Amino acid sequence: MKIKNSALIIFLLALSVIIIDCRGKPEPKNRPPKIYKMSFSPSPAIANQDLLVVVDFFDKENDPVVFTYRWYRDGKLIKEGGSNSLEAKEVKPDSVIYVELSASDGVNKIDSIRSEEVSVKGVRPVIKRVWITPEQASKNSILRVEIDCPDCEEVEFYYRWRVNNELLEGAEGEELSLSEHELKKRDQIFVEVAMDFAPETWYPSNFAVIVNQHPEVIDQGESWVEDKVFYYQFRVKDPDGDRLNYELVEAPRGASLNQAKEMVSWTIPDGFEGEIKILVRVKDPEGAFAELGGSFNIKAQ
Repeated sequence: MKIKNSALIIFLLALSVIIIDCRGKPEPKNRPPKIYKMSFSPSPAIANQDLLVVVDFFDKENDPVVFTYRWYRDGKLIKEGGSNSLEAKEVKPDSVIYVELSASDGVNKIDSIRSEEVSVKGVRPVIKRVWITPEQASKNSILRVEIDCPDCEEVEFYYRWRVNNELLEGAEGEELSLSEHELKKRDQIFVEVAMDFAPETWYPSNFAVIVNQHPEVIDQGESWVEDKVFYYQFRVKDPDGDRLNYELVEAPRGASLNQAKEMVSWTIPDGFEGEIKILVRVKDPEGAFAELGGSFNIKAQ
């Protein structure tokens, strides 16, 4: 009889183990979503411009989370629902706005998480005019930007420069040194400016144009007399690389100009003593010119 009872006990214990094992482990408990942060865009808010609240959250089970927003302005509820946007007409100048947030993943619910307060600027800054100087530039000019924008004291500006409407890579400052770029005569340059709270809106400036430059006198020259011949030599270059034309505007009769050598020569007549005048004009194809020369005293040879 004792053997039968023992067998029965062993059987019942084995059966209970099987039943427990069949039931399996208990399902894990669904956890509520976790809210890390609420932030506004733009911040500070701009009067008469839509205001967004962005929620940074995490749900362990990846359940869809539904948010409810309660918008407050100066302590008064002005909007409630599922929209994370406050319309521009509700964003009043010089007001203070905050949001109370509720969240649900279908199982768990979180109530009344309050955001930080955001202040609304009284007036949305507007750029009235952007211009660059000088408008007539050389390849060595430095272009500078000026902006007419009331109420922009706290605004950060973004810049992008264009040459012949093509974006100039790496040029993102309020000044542009043209000598650092390979530009040529008649290139058209302008800048576009945006503000930090509206980086997608660009305001273009006027055009600056690289104009034809006058020939430059490198050396006004030196003069000397050798074997009864007067010589005057000078040096000129063209910043644009244009071919230059040389003209002897004023000189004693018989004087000649050697364009290749940039030299004027004149054979001094016997017994001549006194002052002569030399004037050389150097001109580029567009008519821009430089003049050089002067008065020279010749002593009897």
